Amino acid sequence: NRWLRGHESAPVRAIWRALWDHALPIFRETPRVALLPNDRVTRVATTPVSHAFTRTLDALHITDLPTLYYRRGGDAHLRIFRTAPPTIFASGEFAADEPSMRFELGRHILLSRPDHILLATLDATRAQNVLDAVRAAFGPADSNEPIERDAAAIASELWGTIPSRVQAEMREIIVSTSPWPDASEARTTTVRAGDRAGLIACGDLGLAIRVLAGRVQSEQGLEAAMRVERVASLVRFAFSELAQR
Repeated sequence: NRWLRGHESAPVRAIWRALWDHALPIFRETPRVALLPNDRVTRVATTPVSHAFTRTLDALHITDLPTLYYRRGGDAHLRIFRTAPPTIFASGEFAADEPSMRFELGRHILLSRPDHILLATLDATRAQNVLDAVRAAFGPADSNEPIERDAAAIASELWGTIPSRVQAEMREIIVSTSPWPDASEARTTTVRAGDRAGLIACGDLGLAIRVLAGRVQSEQGLEAAMRVERVASLVRFAFSELAQR
């Protein structure tokens, strides 16, 4: 994927995708808000959010329609729920204008994809436990790596949930991936992939920087923002895109 250029993370992404595709019952959650039919956003509606949604999907070349709900009232929120299929819920003034909407929707649509959704939504401890559980369940039998109790419990669930064919594929990935990454590295890659998708969706690097690094009102402010690695990574990606055109 163009938003993942420069990251050697494909094998580990395959692990996270397999977890989502084959172990969903372990990770599924009930949305913490009521999802009302009238709040469902479609491509054919004429609201600003629907227009931003449509343009975002087109920019990212995504044809399978994600489930997006938008509620006008309430606090500004944009969140992903681990439902089947994933649900994106937006409320209030979650973005200042349509380009900002496209940036935020692009990020969240990418983060709701099977490769990314678990890393994007699990807390750091849970994500690390899951990654440790995968290695414990399907890694080499002679491994002496210690495993936490919570990770061991997840490993047991994975054994009983994931088909044997997929287990074999995951075992091959584990054996061939060295060093085995930690969840924080994988999450960093995922977050930056979302930023890149947001940039592609909005087409405005300055706006993307302002959203990520706060309001930039001066050249000095921009220089300060560039020292933030997440922003710097997005800028490098933007110029690499231009160089390939």
